Amino acid sequence: MRAPWTVVTLSFAVGFPCIGCAQPAGSGASHKSQDPQILAYRARSAVLDRVFPIDPDSMRRWRVAVQIVPQGTHFEALPVEEQLAFERHYDGSVHLSAARASGTSVFDQLVALYRLHPNLSPQDAAGCVHVERRSLGTADLPQLEGWAEELEEVRIPALVQADIYVEGGVSYTIWTLGARPSKGGPPTSQGPNWLSLSITGPGPKSEKQPNDLVRLVERARRVVWASNDGVKDRR
Repeated sequence: MRAPWTVVTLSFAVGFPCIGCAQPAGSGASHKSQDPQILAYRARSAVLDRVFPIDPDSMRRWRVAVQIVPQGTHFEALPVEEQLAFERHYDGSVHLSAARASGTSVFDQLVALYRLHPNLSPQDAAGCVHVERRSLGTADLPQLEGWAEELEEVRIPALVQADIYVEGGVSYTIWTLGARPSKGGPPTSQGPNWLSLSITGPGPKSEKQPNDLVRLVERARRVVWASNDGVKDRR
């Protein structure tokens, strides 16, 4: 029996001003001399986790989320942060949700935000990031069923390939969530079994990728964002 697992995430961001970004009174002194780029870099990881949640309480059969983020502040390989999340429901249907920054990267949005509000918390900053979201099923993308079957079969070796040049590359943070079954089948309320790992690759412009999972993610993201189907949302 195939072990269900896989979660893919990607993120992008843009835009100001926003409601809720007002700086608290009397809070401008401690970070007044801080470089907005340093503040943005420190906050980016926490902001991305809020903008692209992995949905750990999901009761689907399995969910694979992948967060795709350019390394450091190098955006040559990938212009913005993104996330892809694949999931199979108990009725056998497959769904995919995708998210990316709308306009410019999350990092650039945070730099602009911290330039105005250096004491803003990552939680409040996340509410100011503009993201484009897309939700698709097999009626929108017939390829989804094939991708899901690949995810159910893919294996990640303990030693990942180390001969790929990745300076200024892309980081893939992957969460795989599988509902914890009770005797007889339906999931329990104890929460899912999960696994997370990070893989670095050269980015979408390269033909050589670290493993089958990253190759699948890159193949899927090109199709997803080229499609005009599915439910779309911007905020």
